[in-house]
Amino acid sequence: MVLMFAFECAAAEEIVGKDAPANYTWANPGESDMSFRLISLDSENRKLYVAKGDIFAPVEMRPRSFSQLYSVAKKDEITFYTRKELEKPKEGYALYVPVISVNTNSSSDVYLAFGKNRSGKLLAACIDVSLEAMPIPSLSVVNLSPYRVGIQLGGRLYSMNVFSSRTLPLAPSEKRSSRVGKVKFFNLKDPKSPSFIEQKSYSFWSYERVLVIVFNQKDAVKVPVFAAFNPSKRKNDGAMSSMSDVLVLTNRGPR
Repeated sequence: MVLMFAFECAAAEEIVGKDAPANYTWANPGESDMSFRLISLDSENRKLYVAKGDIFAPVEMRPRSFSQLYSVAKKDEITFYTRKELEKPKEGYALYVPVISVNTNSSSDVYLAFGKNRSGKLLAACIDVSLEAMPIPSLSVVNLSPYRVGIQLGGRLYSMNVFSSRTLPLAPSEKRSSRVGKVKFFNLKDPKSPSFIEQKSYSFWSYERVLVIVFNQKDAVKVPVFAAFNPSKRKNDGAMSSMSDVLVLTNRGPR
């Protein structure tokens, strides 16, 4: 099955822009900023650039990793660029070429997932992970798999399309008490008769939330794989030989 992405082609123009300083570091997002994290859905590590004030700052993504927190002024989309040297070099400046603009719907906090289709075109999808969408405490399931995922949250069954998410808010508490969220996975090979696969329970503090991110859940698979992702496992051609199907993140919010 081909990965289907929600994306917008870059409409921006090439820009002769100012490079970020060599020692540039990303500061924490301000109140008027949109925070974002990047992830690669294939085996590629990618380095791109975004406009940050009067400079173009580098951003990086790795497979199955939401490591670095970035931010830009809140807006409807983020445009990502590649960097090229100018024909007539000018110190501290380069030609920044747009490669993709991703619709963010002016969300305050997002995850952006990148990959390529069969023709090699770079595509991306946006997932809203703000506290408005996924409050504290709550349990959320995000489908970054190219397949539909069958789940049960809070007693309700859901057939989750690619790049969709479901959230189960849990009762807040003023005390430092724990919460337990449960999610059941179902086989959707026969959508009219989903078959139960497995149930997972997550215990966390009432000031936290849990995100269960599914990467490669096939519609006919027997059991989800909750193994840790090991980027050192590669085939002879450099491709990944094994990828975790599920990444579980526990945090106090997207920032």
